[in-house]
Amino acid sequence: MVYHVEITPAADRQIGKIRNATARNAVLDCIASLAAARPGHARKMDTGRPSDNLWRVDVGHGWRVIYQIIDKRALVLVVKVGDRKEVYRRVSDLHRLLAE
Repeated sequence: MVYHVEITPAADRQIGKIRNATARNAVLDCIASLAAARPGHARKMDTGRPSDNLWRVDVGHGWRVIYQIIDKRALVLVVKVGDRKEVYRRVSDLHRLLAE
């Protein structure tokens, strides 16, 4: 099954802040590949709320993409993109982004 991929405005802003063109292209290629919903290199995240259904994928170049799978709508929603050192810092941010 092929899923539709959407990017939240916050994730879109984060992508725009990536200065390294190679890294930005790698992130965009990774996001395009998420139409398969569960790529083999993705891992389920434990945020303390199973209903979040959040996944993370290591893009390389030190970047991560965090996304939510909504099976009922065949949708992959990219909620956060960031440097691996920073992207996991505030889980409360993820909960807020999912509420938008």
